[in-house]
Amino acid sequence: MRILEVSPYDLGVAGGVQAQVIGLARAFRSEGAEVQIAAPGTSVGTTISLGASSQWPANGSIAPVAILARTRLLKGALEWADVVHVHEPLTPMAGIAVLRTIRRLDLSERLWVTFHRDGVSESYRRWASWWSYLLPQSKHWVAVSPFAVRTVVALCNVVPTEIPNGVGSISAALASGIRDSDRPRILFVGRHEGRKGLEVLLRAFERLDADVELVIVGAGPLTTSLQRRYVDSRIRWLGTIGSEELAANYQRADVVVAPSLGGESFGVVLLEAMVGGAVVVASDLPAYRWLSQDGYAAALFPPGDAQALARLLESLLGDEQARRTFIERGYARAEEFGFPMVARQYLALFSQE
Repeated sequence: MRILEVSPYDLGVAGGVQAQVIGLARAFRSEGAEVQIAAPGTSVGTTISLGASSQWPANGSIAPVAILARTRLLKGALEWADVVHVHEPLTPMAGIAVLRTIRRLDLSERLWVTFHRDGVSESYRRWASWWSYLLPQSKHWVAVSPFAVRTVVALCNVVPTEIPNGVGSISAALASGIRDSDRPRILFVGRHEGRKGLEVLLRAFERLDADVELVIVGAGPLTTSLQRRYVDSRIRWLGTIGSEELAANYQRADVVVAPSLGGESFGVVLLEAMVGGAVVVASDLPAYRWLSQDGYAAALFPPGDAQALARLLESLLGDEQARRTFIERGYARAEEFGFPMVARQYLALFSQE
């Protein structure tokens, strides 16, 4: 099978959708499929560039999209592919440009679309009403969680097939979880923007004992202001790092905190932390509650409540048996979402045609 994976976001910028495109492409190849990737930018792994990427506000975040999408190089890849798999197909502008090109070439029967988001703004709803005629027949629709399914139903009155996001495994070289500090370590991974809740974690961290450190991975529009407001020698700001270094940091962490305030449809960071052998502490959002099995595989706290988060972290860091229990439960939960299993679900769906 020949598959063209289409990402509306630049693969060179860390993000949940980008990680899924890269992980699925690798898993599809392992199953014997030939795979190309079309995406904005020219990052490693991108076979066809859909144009230069720009930062664009979207769903409470900043998305690295191609505002002036180009599709002149797509024709050959679209005709080559048995399956054209477009993630977030209604994303401006690359998603729409690809859909229009497929329609112009009369290749709509090869088109499959996967939706990732939870919730839509009024402007996105209007945008979708303009362009939804470009989408394929409804049986070619996928959503990554019950919350993404709900969004699709509300937006387009279509019930898609639910196939979850995937997670990779930690390489054998990192399996030992080498520690480089004797102090308990808390890790945050994500973009530094309001909805990811980093400031909630920073406020909670101020309440913790001196013998704890916080490692912060990622960057964003709030990085500079947060660094100025929260000056603490116990905090290390790593910025954007590569996948191997990120995996190592998961292995070295005692607790990974996901303090998002909303807008989450899944929680890939939670799965990555579980695979890495860390305890997951997450805000009690519907998607995180679902992924953690109602708090069975991760400890939950009220979104935005820094005091409750501080109490929870103090309790976990002081209770080794509780940490071991959450680690075991988390790893078992993450095993259900391995990329090989997710890829096989997609391939079975693609093969029904």
